[in-house]
Amino acid sequence: RRQPADVHSVAHRLNILLGNVGNTVFYTDEPAGRYAVDCGDLATLVEGMQDGSVGTLLILGGNPVYDAPSDLGFADALEKVDQSIHLSIYDNETSQQCQWHLPQTHPLEAWGDCPAYDGTICVSQPLIAPLLDGRSAIEVLGMLIGETADGQAIVRRALDSVAGGSLADEAWRRLLHDGALADSSLKFITPDLLDWDASADADSASGGELELVFCSSDTVYD
Repeated sequence: RRQPADVHSVAHRLNILLGNVGNTVFYTDEPAGRYAVDCGDLATLVEGMQDGSVGTLLILGGNPVYDAPSDLGFADALEKVDQSIHLSIYDNETSQQCQWHLPQTHPLEAWGDCPAYDGTICVSQPLIAPLLDGRSAIEVLGMLIGETADGQAIVRRALDSVAGGSLADEAWRRLLHDGALADSSLKFITPDLLDWDASADADSASGGELELVFCSSDTVYD
């Protein structure tokens, strides 16, 4: 993931030339807007927090006081927000600096849905009731907009829209049994191979030089 687009381009080209596409490597053409999220960047948010234009800030999960880029000054900006609320499983650095900490449900306590690698829509259901009366992110957002705060109802309504209509009770029970919505996967495609000047990339490569790469630790980063 840390490699630049040029490196990814070379890897995709090699997979096509080696005949891997359709055998061990699969591509899908995602529908426009299916996973699109329209939101501003973190730097813009911090500017709004600093100048007072952000009066109330709701943070859903994460720990930006700890892991936001240090040059943004997120922690200092958070102190200038009139009302700050943090939904989190842990009472972490962000929770301690916010005025309110809301207990978030563990994934094993919450309803949810997500796409699989091939686009298949999957549903997750809780194994136990929330032990500490927590709420999931979708339930908190449901309460804020005045809609239902029932996680199951929210997920079912989302799956209704994906299925193109209201799911019958039998179809909903089948979905919960199988864990995935039938026939919801994206179609596999074979991308076109464009003309490519390999010498241009070779000329720009820094042959023989060492490259130092800093990687985030999965253990202590967040």
